[in-house]
Amino acid sequence: MVKEITLRTELSEAVTNHIEPEVLLPSVLDILIDGFGADGGAIYFKDRDTDRIIVKATKGIDPSYMKRFRVIEMGSHVTGKVAQSGKALLVVDSRSDDRSTKDVVRMIQYRSAMAAPVTSKDEVVGIIALINTEPGAFSDEDLSLLDSVGSHLSPAIVNSFLYQEIASERQKIKDILEGTEEGIFEALSKKPIPYEENVTKLVANFLQEARFTLLNPSFEKQIGVSDLAGRPLKDGFQEGSIERFLRKAVRKGFMEDVESRTIDDMVKIFEVSIVPIFHPDGSLKGIHGIRRDITRKKEMEESLRRAKENTELYLDILLHDISNINTVSSGFLELMLMRPDLTERSMSYLKYCSEAVKRASSLISKVRTLSYIDMDSQELLRFDLVSLFDNVLGSLRAEHPDKAINVKRTGIKGRAEINAGALLTDMMKHLINNAIIHNPNPEVDLFFDLKEHSIRGIDGYIMTLSDNGSGIPDIMKENVFIRSKRQDGNLPGSGLGLSIVKGVVEKYGGEIWVEDRVKGNHSLGSSFKIFLKR
Repeated sequence: MVKEITLRTELSEAVTNHIEPEVLLPSVLDILIDGFGADGGAIYFKDRDTDRIIVKATKGIDPSYMKRFRVIEMGSHVTGKVAQSGKALLVVDSRSDDRSTKDVVRMIQYRSAMAAPVTSKDEVVGIIALINTEPGAFSDEDLSLLDSVGSHLSPAIVNSFLYQEIASERQKIKDILEGTEEGIFEALSKKPIPYEENVTKLVANFLQEARFTLLNPSFEKQIGVSDLAGRPLKDGFQEGSIERFLRKAVRKGFMEDVESRTIDDMVKIFEVSIVPIFHPDGSLKGIHGIRRDITRKKEMEESLRRAKENTELYLDILLHDISNINTVSSGFLELMLMRPDLTERSMSYLKYCSEAVKRASSLISKVRTLSYIDMDSQELLRFDLVSLFDNVLGSLRAEHPDKAINVKRTGIKGRAEINAGALLTDMMKHLINNAIIHNPNPEVDLFFDLKEHSIRGIDGYIMTLSDNGSGIPDIMKENVFIRSKRQDGNLPGSGLGLSIVKGVVEKYGGEIWVEDRVKGNHSLGSSFKIFLKR
């Protein structure tokens, strides 16, 4: 009886004075080894994820044991059997007891042992084991007492490991909070503020009681104030802004807004997000929040806005003012070309000027088309690809009377309908026109093929336009649709045609690529392939 009282008293003191597992468990082992006259012992903990038994502390046991038997499978060895059955186990003599593991006996030189489960809510969470080098060192009464002590210690041991897990998670959270550039904060009221229909009054009452309970270094750095912990919530915000934020957060359950602050003579812009914390009875307990520095983002947005306005201004000048000037110039040039008294030299000069004005008008037309591609929305129309090709080809024959254009058709002869915007006509025109104007041969041979096709489960059509032109070398195929990466000469608008084709195709969810008409020999012409969704 004295032995039991002494053990329980000493263990109670250890449990009271220590919470960390690395301190508590060795202290418990020391007390148990002395109290039962053991030569050594170990405390194991059950891993929740694997159901294995893991050694957490040892005393008086060969260190090599920890290396080889640190993890024990359920049901193996004496400790694994206790963990599996949930019942204490006594080994009077390891040499004659089949439950003992011979390798363990040889390693730590024990003859007698006892092990008892540590339980929590009727579940085994750990094992306490003691050993002695003499046989019969422990009795049934010792086993019963150790079993009882295990039950007595279980809350302390479980809490100790929970404390360790919580401390580990807390450290992880601390590392995250200190490592992030975003300002993170929490403020709680000293007492919950009863809900008020009058939100302004509710917020005022909360601000009187709210104090910072959590904040990271980034939050303090953002506002140029240190040691905010425990101080009123108002101290962390511009005057008047926190009231506005809280009113929105209480009404909606969530708030995002912008706050400006002047720090070191620089205006900083912050995006603030706040979530209120309500008690189940509806009272306001506190808030969680994040503050992000968006100064650079706002500066970039403003720069982009100004650039967009300038671009739209320049585009407007190009598409309207300069276009009108070109129209007038073209009209006067046509009148001058009709004069009968022109010399041959004057005629050549005027024709050159007229062609230049026409190229400028063509460039403006292409720029206008490119600007339309970037518009957010266009009304979708029903197009028949076969009819569209025929109509565009007919208009281009008229524009190029000096070119003999031969066309060979394959594939779908009937209708092939898709939904697209009006720009589809521009795309077809630039695609065919590109094949005509860049063909050095006296006769332009075009090969038009149209087939049903699916790409990644999307049904549509593959339209192929091949020609007998000079072709495109492999090294240029990847960049042929990118104006800035092409070198087609110095003519105005050179290279914009294929950029328009690609832009329109992608606007309507399609794909475009170029191949050799005759595989392996680019000099025999190109094949432009376009996939369009049905």
